[in-house]
Amino acid sequence: VTKIISLPSLSQKAFRQDAALGGSGPLPPRVGQKTSYIILWEIINIPNDIIKARVKGSLPPGVEWENKTRVSGQQPAPIFNAGSQEVVWDLGAIPAGTGGQFPKSQAWFMVSFTPAESNIGQPVNLIKNAFLEGEDGFTRQEILVRVEDVTSNDLVDFPGSGNVE
Repeated sequence: VTKIISLPSLSQKAFRQDAALGGSGPLPPRVGQKTSYIILWEIINIPNDIIKARVKGSLPPGVEWENKTRVSGQQPAPIFNAGSQEVVWDLGAIPAGTGGQFPKSQAWFMVSFTPAESNIGQPVNLIKNAFLEGEDGFTRQEILVRVEDVTSNDLVDFPGSGNVE
C-alpha cells in the first residue's frame, strides 16, 4: 500500500477594499493618513483530509488589526493575538476535495497602516511569515506550507500603487 500525502495550497492576497468589509484611506498611502487593506487567505486541499489545521501570519510593526473579518461557509473567523502580533485562523479540519468538489476555504480580514515620513517612497509590509500547518489525516505526516509576505504594492485591485507619498 502506497500512501500519498496531501499537499494543500495556501494563497495570500491583498486588496484595497472588499464589498463586505469596505476599505478607506488614500491610495497611494500618504504620510499621517490611515489606509486600510484586506488580506485574503485561501486554501485548496484535494487528496486527503487535513486535521489540526491552522493558518498563522504576523502583522509587522505599525500594521493594525481592524477587527473586521469574514469567512466562506461555516468556518471560524481568524482572530488576532495582540501579544504575539499574530493573526490565527484555526480551521480544525480541511476536508479532502476543498477547492475541487467543495468550495475553497477562504478568510478575509482588515488591517491598516498610518505611514510615517521614514516610509516615503517605499511600500508598506502588510503581513509576513504566513503559513498553513496541520497533519495529513491519512498518512499522519505533518503539513507545513509557507507563503510570500505581502506589501501594499502587491494589491490585486491596484497593483503597484503602494509606495508611500
